[in-house]
Amino acid sequence: MKAASTVLAIAFALLAAPFATAQDVEMRWRVTGVAENDVLNIRTSPSADSEIAGAIPFNSVSVFSTGEEKTVGSTSWLNTISPYGYGWVNAKFLEPFDAAEIMPDENLSLPLSCGGTEPFWSADISENSVRVTTPEHEAGFDIQRDGPLIRRGAAGWDIRIQGASSIILLETWECSDGMSETVYRYEYDDGGLKGCCGALP
Repeated sequence: MKAASTVLAIAFALLAAPFATAQDVEMRWRVTGVAENDVLNIRTSPSADSEIAGAIPFNSVSVFSTGEEKTVGSTSWLNTISPYGYGWVNAKFLEPFDAAEIMPDENLSLPLSCGGTEPFWSADISENSVRVTTPEHEAGFDIQRDGPLIRRGAAGWDIRIQGASSIILLETWECSDGMSETVYRYEYDDGGLKGCCGALP
């Protein structure tokens, strides 16, 4: 079982898409104009009659355009990659998204509980320290928070561990633990362990 972060999901979508590469991804978009009880369909071709390849939540901010656009009749379509699939989306329901719009303030809300799989691990981040537990060992470290920052199109923080390595927390709002339907606010990446932090209600 895997800890499937948003970024990893996008990477898998890229691998699955024969005509898309990482270099093709040009712009990040947010879904707009979709009701809370509805989704935005991803189509296999730029047509409302084509097969549905996936469904994007009404509040997603993790839709990436490959730069390919087509107009069919009066409808504009964008070729997209997202954690929810690869394919064509009606451009009417997308608007450009700049992560700076939701740049968090300087005060990251702590403590945070984080975790992931392969192997199962956990990390508890407090105001001044982080304690990481894996099947092999448990270790505590002093930390210093830097940021906020923008990375991979998301706002977040760089948390330095004793001045040596860093934990990057990205506020994607779409991190999945790969084991349940729980959605988390932050992605966690310390260069080795990857996972999620801060379950959303």
